[in-house]
Amino acid sequence: MKRVRKNPSARISKDAERLLQITSDAFDSGCRVEDRYWGQQLETLATELLNAGNDGAVEMALDVSFEKAPEAHDLLAESVEAVSETYYFNVLDQPHQALLVSVPMIVWSKYSIAAGHLKPADVAAIHQHLRDFIFAVESRSIVNPFLYSIDHLPQSFSETRKLLQHMANAIVGETTLAIKEIKVEAIDMPADTRMLLSVVVVPVDKPLFRWQESSASAQTAGKAASKAASKAPGKALEKALLKTTLKAAAKSKTSLSSTLPKAVAANNIILNRTECLTLWAKHATPDLAKLVPGASLELGLPDAFFRSCRECDRRVRPYMVSSAVEHLEAALSTSASQLHAIIAGVGEAQVDEYRVAFALKDSGEVVNGMIWPLVAQEDDDANPGPCEQIEAILKASNVGKITKLPGVLPPEFCEDCGAPLFYDADAEAVHPHMPDDSNLTPAHYH
Repeated sequence: MKRVRKNPSARISKDAERLLQITSDAFDSGCRVEDRYWGQQLETLATELLNAGNDGAVEMALDVSFEKAPEAHDLLAESVEAVSETYYFNVLDQPHQALLVSVPMIVWSKYSIAAGHLKPADVAAIHQHLRDFIFAVESRSIVNPFLYSIDHLPQSFSETRKLLQHMANAIVGETTLAIKEIKVEAIDMPADTRMLLSVVVVPVDKPLFRWQESSASAQTAGKAASKAASKAPGKALEKALLKTTLKAAAKSKTSLSSTLPKAVAANNIILNRTECLTLWAKHATPDLAKLVPGASLELGLPDAFFRSCRECDRRVRPYMVSSAVEHLEAALSTSASQLHAIIAGVGEAQVDEYRVAFALKDSGEVVNGMIWPLVAQEDDDANPGPCEQIEAILKASNVGKITKLPGVLPPEFCEDCGAPLFYDADAEAVHPHMPDDSNLTPAHYH
């Protein structure tokens, strides 16, 4: 996970030193047996720190490793993320594992994109789709009745783990799911991500997702279902058993929404990730679209929290660029051909993100900007690289002039409001300002 480095303190805490030492030992491991040992040591210490709310030590270790040992940093980041999104606990003296899952949507609209508390009926419908197409048959799960924007998500590793534990305990009846009042308002953007958060619980070493379920268990369940169907010819189950592939099911004259989920559940049909995504998008889109009225959306595969967040960061970027152009055309009553886009690579030792400033061609005044973050191991060595991708989207959006600034520029922020600054054509960091007669604020959809 690529991170924008913060300014670490000159003095490293003892807890951070312990994390760094174990990370170094794990990175130097020469075999899988030793890998497991150090991995367990690393996750045990990270668990202790996060349970105590000591995010400072964890963040400090991540910052120092990012600066001094980037490859070891990735190992530490993976371990901390795993501890944050995974919870091991006992249910009736049997060890169980819980995973925090993100249900992601890429959303774009000329209106303000909805977020916040949801109606129980809407949550129940979406939860049923998760049960049908995403979660393993023998799992237990729950969905948080809140539609999250990036601004609403837990802001630390310990907060993420605490939310996971609360939801997992609600599944097994040890507590009642209670959602704290979130007073932060989502920032209005023409394209953004929205997420539902779910937790799935299974006994340790059992599959969490449908694509994990073994062929052996599928065959056993399939034989049992076939035997039951043979005793009751003409029932929907017999018909479903004949549809062992998604292609055959899609050609059925009966309703997919009524027969396919039952067939999948009853026969434990093995689905891969792509098939799960296809079915999920087909059946869940109408119910998820109700949550964001007046918006277009694209669904991603519900998956582990941090991986899903990174995937959202990656997938929303093209929509952010094209939507920003469309939004400026409407707000300024102009055409894209009258806009000038300036692309700047921003970071410290290397490019961590691209900042795209939008200026008026005739005046050069920067009126808006968007950030294209780099994710995972993404860099300019890719083909096409991030800068080329941004340029291609701008050209497809008919932007009149595109300038790419050379080198790596520092990540400047406004001292008054903390907002990121963008670079004009002269490579000067400036605060975007819309003309007084513009109307950039998106209206609410009614």
